[in-house]
Amino acid sequence: MKPGGRGAGALLGATLLMACGEGGGGVAGRDTFAVADSAGVAVAVTPGVVAEASLDWTVADTPDLVLGDSEGGQQEFYRITGLRQVPDGRVAVLDRGSLSVRFFDTDGAWVQSVGREGEGPGEFVAPTLVPAPGADSLTIWDVRLKRLTVVRGESPTDPVIVTPRIWSAAVAPQGLAEDGAALLAPLDAPVMLPVPAGLREETTVYRWVDPERGEVLDVTERTDARIFVYYANGVPHASTIPFAARRSAAVRASEAWITSGVEPQIMIYDRGGRLTRIARIDRASRLVTEEMRTEYVEAHPYVAEIVDDLPRMETVPSFTSLLVDDLGLVWAQGYSWNPEGPQTWTVFEPDGRALGTVETPSGLNVKQIGADFVLGVATTELDVEQVRRYPLVRGGRGTG
Repeated sequence: MKPGGRGAGALLGATLLMACGEGGGGVAGRDTFAVADSAGVAVAVTPGVVAEASLDWTVADTPDLVLGDSEGGQQEFYRITGLRQVPDGRVAVLDRGSLSVRFFDTDGAWVQSVGREGEGPGEFVAPTLVPAPGADSLTIWDVRLKRLTVVRGESPTDPVIVTPRIWSAAVAPQGLAEDGAALLAPLDAPVMLPVPAGLREETTVYRWVDPERGEVLDVTERTDARIFVYYANGVPHASTIPFAARRSAAVRASEAWITSGVEPQIMIYDRGGRLTRIARIDRASRLVTEEMRTEYVEAHPYVAEIVDDLPRMETVPSFTSLLVDDLGLVWAQGYSWNPEGPQTWTVFEPDGRALGTVETPSGLNVKQIGADFVLGVATTELDVEQVRRYPLVRGGRGTG
């Protein structure tokens, strides 16, 4: 693994400074959380037995809000690229099909829409909502227009446009820091001719970028190989490699939380690009079994014809995505090879301590986790996109 950042080379020689948990201080035991220091980098280690235990938190089986139907009107969506419940309870849905943000009240009734197709103020071509937990405004990145549009909660019909300097179109903001800087990662490049068949490596350089001043600061670089290119009838296609790790990142306050997805750990960088902490779970890698491979192919039929040509990953990835909730906790989604089952998330406190796990409903693409709700997008058997909100009850520790 390539940790990246300054001070990461000597992590294996970390010296234990502090241990805490149910077992008391002094020596890190099987059930204790420990913080060690290595060259100025704090290594927060949570034992697997603690990190993998279920938290006393409950996500309801039935949503208390459902938006989306196939009858037309304001609740017909096509390609939802952003979703957030703002502090006053309204739910904002960024819909690529209509190129607008639709606001719904707490009962699900449509209130108003903002935006339309075009290149003028308040207009969009290819919009995506930038993650910003707890914000009362919506920041929208348009990958085609290369600009940010801020839709403010108190005056949504009067959007503010920020035209970032030196941004390229092929970037995806991962979140916004408290000073307005964005953490950027490149978009996955499309497969185009000419391209050789076989394993394709992709390098991601995460950067802090100040959108108004144009200041750029490299944070870290990751290289992974999770795409396999093959040809069918002379046309190149790309397939995700079963059990290949996926890089992901999120912004909490003024920190970049980044994981390669390979190992159960998250690298935490400050606004200056310095590696300051590592949140790590002490557990053995899980081996991929033949039963897992069979379940994966059954759940992804398009892989069946080429599965023998794909590289065979030997271990199950740890995390596939990161999300910061409205209370400042970081949720890491565990890898799942069966999309029909519930999704398991590991919840981390800001100091890197893993509190335990929470399950969210199967088929739900989680977009926001509030103090008492989980909000996401699901697709029905009729291929209709729906917004679904589920009540969340938090018990015990973990308030951010």
